[in-house]
Amino acid sequence: MVSVLDGQPVKPAWLKGRAAKLWAEKVATYVERGQSVVGCESALAQYCSLEASLIEQFVKKLTPPTSQLSAYRTYAAEFFDTPASQIGSPKQPKAGKFAGNGQPPPPEGGPCA
Repeated sequence: MVSVLDGQPVKPAWLKGRAAKLWAEKVATYVERGQSVVGCESALAQYCSLEASLIEQFVKKLTPPTSQLSAYRTYAAEFFDTPASQIGSPKQPKAGKFAGNGQPPPPEGGPCA
């Protein structure tokens, strides 16, 4: 686990147009989730730029290369923007007072020896 860095994410100066708008929308979503992206600005900018490029291709009725879609899905998962990537590990059920029933006895020389 990486420590959370203080501050606000800084949009790279080269990110313009639709990609910059996507940046603002994504950062607002991440802030609302409590998800820090400070220190990940470069990856987030690439993600937004790629998404903007895909949108442009869809608008022009062009089929984007599979490699672009795969890269986009990878970024989406990295930033927890897919339903599957938001699923955490299952919570362990709390042990009830009978949770130890049916357990094997302690080894020889255990606490009752």
